[in-house]
Amino acid sequence: MRNLYFSTCTLCLFAGAVGLGIAGSAQAAVDEIIVTAQKREESLQDVPISITALSGDFIERTGIPDFETLAFYVPNFQYTTSNQLINTRIGIRGVNSVGNSGFETSVGVFIDDVYVPRPGATIGTLMDLQAVEILRGPQGTLYGRNTSVGALNVRSRAPTSDLQAGLRLFGGDIDGYGAAGYVSGPIANELLGRFAFHVQDRAAYLENTFENEDELDRQDYNFRGRLSWTPVPELKADFIVDYQLIDYNGANVEIAQDSITSQFLTTFATIHGVTVDTGSSFDQKVKQVHTDTATQMQYGISLKVDYEIFDHTLTSITSYRNWEDNYRKEEVVRLPAEVLFRDRVTTTDNYSEELRLSSATGGMFEYIGGLFFYHEEYDTDTFFDLGADYCNDVLPAIGQAGLVAACNAAPERATIDDFGQQLTSIAAFGSLTWNLTDAFKLTGGLRWTRDEKEGFFTRRRLNAAAAPIAPTGTVGSNLGVEQIDERVTYSLTGRYFVTPEVMAFATVATGFKSGGLNSEAQAITLPRTFGPEFTQDYELGLKSTLFDRRLRANLTLFHMDIDDFQERTFTGLGFIVGNAGSVRQRGLELDLDATPVDELSLNLGFAWLDSEFTDFRGAPGLPGGAAQNLTGKRRPDSPEFTVSLGAQWTDRIPNTDLGWFVRGEYQWTDEQYLAANLNPQALQEAYTIVNFRAGISGEDKSWTLSAFVRNAFDEGYCTRLFDQVLNTVYGAQNAAAGTSVQRCVVGTPRNFGGELSVKF
Repeated sequence: MRNLYFSTCTLCLFAGAVGLGIAGSAQAAVDEIIVTAQKREESLQDVPISITALSGDFIERTGIPDFETLAFYVPNFQYTTSNQLINTRIGIRGVNSVGNSGFETSVGVFIDDVYVPRPGATIGTLMDLQAVEILRGPQGTLYGRNTSVGALNVRSRAPTSDLQAGLRLFGGDIDGYGAAGYVSGPIANELLGRFAFHVQDRAAYLENTFENEDELDRQDYNFRGRLSWTPVPELKADFIVDYQLIDYNGANVEIAQDSITSQFLTTFATIHGVTVDTGSSFDQKVKQVHTDTATQMQYGISLKVDYEIFDHTLTSITSYRNWEDNYRKEEVVRLPAEVLFRDRVTTTDNYSEELRLSSATGGMFEYIGGLFFYHEEYDTDTFFDLGADYCNDVLPAIGQAGLVAACNAAPERATIDDFGQQLTSIAAFGSLTWNLTDAFKLTGGLRWTRDEKEGFFTRRRLNAAAAPIAPTGTVGSNLGVEQIDERVTYSLTGRYFVTPEVMAFATVATGFKSGGLNSEAQAITLPRTFGPEFTQDYELGLKSTLFDRRLRANLTLFHMDIDDFQERTFTGLGFIVGNAGSVRQRGLELDLDATPVDELSLNLGFAWLDSEFTDFRGAPGLPGGAAQNLTGKRRPDSPEFTVSLGAQWTDRIPNTDLGWFVRGEYQWTDEQYLAANLNPQALQEAYTIVNFRAGISGEDKSWTLSAFVRNAFDEGYCTRLFDQVLNTVYGAQNAAAGTSVQRCVVGTPRNFGGELSVKF
């Protein structure tokens, strides 16, 4: 009741502010947003989908630096990172996927119409974007792969017919310093080009008292080039090439202070002769081995060709992407001892071809049909090295003193795990809209998909001393392991324009995510494959633009059932994936944008999420315990309420050509579990993020100088919580109580900075 009362009061305050402002305004209007959610350019208010769209101008105006920050603005959208960037989670309505190499996301990511298969490949900056669209609910008809609960659709800015350029210089205590810019314009007859870049050197802000140095520095290098060629009016070709390189050294992974026990402290000190840090989890200080270094590199090439023929548009999208994540010298125990180091190299090569035919709009029938082909090769090699403190301290402590000499003789590459997978996906799809009247439209869609995966796994244990952490020795390649899934998904939507400014819609849709192969060594003695996941979704929505376009209000009610959902189980050293029971996610999503007066703009995002495992017998147990029955319990990563409120006042400085603005943001996230076993220790309490931004600008906003502070009150929170590695060795686990010392991946603390933006 407290949460419901709080959220209702927030909505009432927003509505009151809008109402008071509108009463005295006659000209202010919200910006129209054009989206491509249905593979056509349409007004956001005409699309019968629960969608939040943020324009590139809004992203720049508010200083949103990355997707993790952007998620706070969008109802029922989650984007969190873990101890490695490769373990990024993208979720919609409390459903996400990450971690296992064969475990694909339930939220499809598309950048300039190209499918990006791995969440970790989306890390980077929001560079020179036209818009970001978050589509909630199954999008299988037109988007296809892995959109069983939604899609993230990102569009970069296209080349312009006139010469334009811009430069942004920025810096901050965590952001470090950097520059971003673009140049766009004509190159030759009928040929336009655009080049954008973003380079940044982020500061090392985490103090490591064990190694007496600061951690978490990071360097980002991002480049994108676009060419647009229109040799004749009927033909247009867009060529895009992008490149990204990130060098970083891990994440802030603290011990959750309230989970520390005296048994853990005593046992660790007895084994290693050094004490563990017991300070605050959010003091930006650690006492642990942190030797992580990592490089993530990716590049992509795509060609989109549109050809107008007989009142139709024939579109071809051809793409190739390569992504590599090289994580080196990660001390996985993350305590003040050199115990166990991991190197992991992950590579992906994928290419796709999409052909589609779209009818003209405005007739009684409008339709889109097409074919899709996708091929991916995925490889990950994992190497474990034994640290000196493992050989000399841990082995004697667990009664394996006889292995000390062998351990010290060959500690490097003690185990080698190789996983490889090939995926081929083909699909045929179609969508038909019947415009029964000017006000009522009925749309149906079908998609047939066939996914075929084939892979292998090998493990080699080269040092007998690794037996306690790698209980299985040499494992032969299980070549020919495959998973084939075939499915037809559908959607049916009716929309009715009550007035030209108010549209109601109802949708029933299904989603499908194919099964896969377990890539982790912990699955050696378990089924190597897992099956597909299915979604059934029902939605009722209302989209409205009111008060002479001064208020945009969009509301969606939804009920989503997921059967055979794919879930990860932590084994103590890694994760395995299997099909569990069923989940029900239902609730509402509300987006409000208002300009009650010319100077004031307001935005509100609100979500209520009622989550329940309707069947989850055999769920992961509490630490040291047997499997649980979590039927009737709430899913992890499913806060009941989330609220995002922003207000900006923009005005002129009297008697000058200068403008000024001030912006404040309030973002509140309800409590949520951050572990699949619903361990009460992994319950992240509700938290609040408050941001401020202010600046001045020149005439026509040709330049802007601004300053910001994010997380102004330095709210501490965890983006992930997981059990301490080797918790049984260090007395960190109490099986009788079902508890373990927890590790917290700490959210971004308070940070501030400034920037200068110039447009030429």
